[in-house]
Amino acid sequence: MGGGEIPAAIDYLRRIHRESAYVPPYDKPVTNRVNKRRLYTTVHTMMRAEAGSQELRISRLKPNTHWGALWRNLHDTPVPQREKVEWYKVIHDIIPTHDRLNRIRLAPSNKCQTCSEPDTIAHRILDCGNGRRIRQWTKERLAQILNTTPDQIPDEWPACPQYIIRPQRRNRDTSWMLATLITCRMNTPPTTTLQDYIEILKRSR
Repeated sequence: MGGGEIPAAIDYLRRIHRESAYVPPYDKPVTNRVNKRRLYTTVHTMMRAEAGSQELRISRLKPNTHWGALWRNLHDTPVPQREKVEWYKVIHDIIPTHDRLNRIRLAPSNKCQTCSEPDTIAHRILDCGNGRRIRQWTKERLAQILNTTPDQIPDEWPACPQYIIRPQRRNRDTSWMLATLITCRMNTPPTTTLQDYIEILKRSR
């Protein structure tokens, strides 16, 4: 291999290299994180343009979502990247629940193996096992952060974090707690106790 040729096995690098030329020039030094975000934004915009008016699957499933606020919340959440990836999969409804697998004929039933309710993402996060107790405790803590009441905290926020909260610190605290809730409920047994969840929150600070 000579002359800077990129092997076919990693051809995606060729595309990134080619399209990085379209990233708008910046007149002062930027961090690697900022540069990656600008590159991602440019490539994403170009790919959407190539796709024409074709909508993303999740946009069709959630047509009234404020996607700008949602993606900002996901991007700015102060948690490790692996937790953001987990939340991203929840938001995009690509967790292999029995409900989803049954719809594409990869599971014989849509029932949860723990409680026999339909095994949806919402069920795994909010209801199964100790989910309702953990959900209520989380809503009470969020209500304290936001100076409101638990009934004003929407149940859909974990799977659709499209809120805009001021000041920004409260927004980040809300996102941190919801991301940790997702991580806990997606990666521990449904029987995980409220006290276990509180310990996970403490360790994630």
